[in-house]
Amino acid sequence: MKRRKSFLQRWPLWLLLLLILASVNFVSLPYYVEIPGSTEPLDERVIVQGKTGRDQGELMFTTVFSLSASPYTWLYGKLAPHAKIVPKQTRLGRVRSPESYQRLLEWMRDDSEASAMIAALRVLNKPVQLNYEGVIIQYFLENAPSAKLLYEGDIVTAVEGSPVKTTDDLKTVLAGKKPGDKAAVTVKRGSRTETLQVPLMELDDAAGKRTGFGFGYSTVQVPIHQEDIRFDLNDIGGPSAGFMIALEIVSQYEGGTLPRGYKVAGTGTVDADGTIGQIGGIDHKIITAAKSGADYFILPRNVNPTDRNETDARAAYEKLGKTKMQLLPVSTLAEAVETLKKLPAASPTGSR
Repeated sequence: MKRRKSFLQRWPLWLLLLLILASVNFVSLPYYVEIPGSTEPLDERVIVQGKTGRDQGELMFTTVFSLSASPYTWLYGKLAPHAKIVPKQTRLGRVRSPESYQRLLEWMRDDSEASAMIAALRVLNKPVQLNYEGVIIQYFLENAPSAKLLYEGDIVTAVEGSPVKTTDDLKTVLAGKKPGDKAAVTVKRGSRTETLQVPLMELDDAAGKRTGFGFGYSTVQVPIHQEDIRFDLNDIGGPSAGFMIALEIVSQYEGGTLPRGYKVAGTGTVDADGTIGQIGGIDHKIITAAKSGADYFILPRNVNPTDRNETDARAAYEKLGKTKMQLLPVSTLAEAVETLKKLPAASPTGSR
């Protein structure tokens, strides 16, 4: 009886301990935990209206799951065989906040869709033109006064009342300005548009001394064409599905024949000219593709001295052990299309 009473007397202590353990999960650490994500078919995510050919195989994009680290997820990242702990600053780069980073990821996704359409239509020899709708801020230089008023992910559409559609337009409207001057900058921020008086600074780099805002930027591009191509990709962010989106567009125009009856997973950015670019997390994507039963994994080839995708992919592939999946490194969309067309057609069971 005394023993039971002793336990009951201690229940506040046990309750406190449970509350402490539970609250630890809400502590945010300056890390992300990355793990292999999903492998998903694109035929229901990319729709070319009027193209109803039955898919012969599947083209699939791959993802990486990224979790903001708490003490528990951080521990999981240390113990799990395919998890990786990444400092938030490494992930965010020069972007100052996760919110701004998220806006940039959404633009990167939209931009990759635009580039995928342009590249695919050019490979198909279909007419397509480019329109430009401003420049998007990607990062700020250290001590840039403009950073007090502007944010990463803002789209600059005018300066001093003059329309800004391309990076060249931005340089032109700043000609004659001096460091310390202010310029009226019209920006689109989400659904809002506002005009702000933004101070200028002196820039001194490889391009020489000049006056500017002190931020890095890219042109916002919009393809103009007569095709009816629609996307359902709002739940993903970043540009790394662009290459596979372009392949899916080409495949649908060719009756779904491009996979040759296989399950083809892959990753990579794609430029409007069809160049396939490097991406992050390829080791995780190799793992999820193999687990999904992919026959082939198509990926960016190492072209430049700093490229790592092909090297890292082969290292991750070697660690998989026994797998039927094969790697297909490519450098352009046209090369990828020809590489898939040269594969021997799969048997009805999908085996080689």
